[in-house]
Amino acid sequence: MTAVARHGKHDSPIYHVREAMLQRCRNPKCAVYGNYGGRGVAVCERWERFENFYEDMGDPPNGMSLDRIDNDGVYSPGNCRWAARKQQQRNMRTNVEVPYRRKSVLLIDLFDRLDLPGLKYNAVHQRVRRGWSVERALTTKAQRRT
Repeated sequence: MTAVARHGKHDSPIYHVREAMLQRCRNPKCAVYGNYGGRGVAVCERWERFENFYEDMGDPPNGMSLDRIDNDGVYSPGNCRWAARKQQQRNMRTNVEVPYRRKSVLLIDLFDRLDLPGLKYNAVHQRVRRGWSVERALTTKAQRRT
């Protein structure tokens, strides 16, 4: 019996979510493989079968995508959830913690709290990663390229 006949979900969003997860973790030709399978992120044995993945995760809620709670961990029932884009952005290994008012905060949270017209988060993030102080990164106006 084929996978289509077994579960009838071959063209569904959840089926494509699982296929994309497998590609990220197993296919060296996948554009983002280096951030997943290339650094050891795997899929648990249980999720080898689509039916088990579907039983554990269900259909994705609108506006949500698959997220690993520990982004260094495997894709598994205990480490995955449906998350909104903003929540996922706060769970990335590229996030930067910065000191602010004697606390350590995520740069993206600080950026969201402050009103910084004319500045984009990606520019501030790159500045801090290049060694700029948080204050300088947040207060230097963006320069236009000519």
